[in-house]
Amino acid sequence: LGQLPVMVKSYFYRTYTGAEIDLVLVFGDKPIATFEVKLSDTPKLSKGSWIAIDDLQTDYNYIVYSGDEAYPVKENLDIIPITDIPKIVSNLIKIFSIP
Repeated sequence: LGQLPVMVKSYFYRTYTGAEIDLVLVFGDKPIATFEVKLSDTPKLSKGSWIAIDDLQTDYNYIVYSGDEAYPVKENLDIIPITDIPKIVSNLIKIFSIP
């Protein structure tokens, strides 16, 4: 999170009904990406996480795990190793032209 530009804010997202995401990156007033952290070697999202992603309408969503390989789950959702976070954040900064 230390490499985030000042105009990108980070939040935990949770609704009163229990939908939640561990980390949401917001640029201006628009959520741009979500990160859900899992300890499992075979990570998957809970129903509440799916609902949160739908609520936030983000195009870039990631499940972060302790494994070594990145792979897509479906459109707009990838599983990534924790070591890929700096690269992903750097790419998001370029995609959204964040100074």
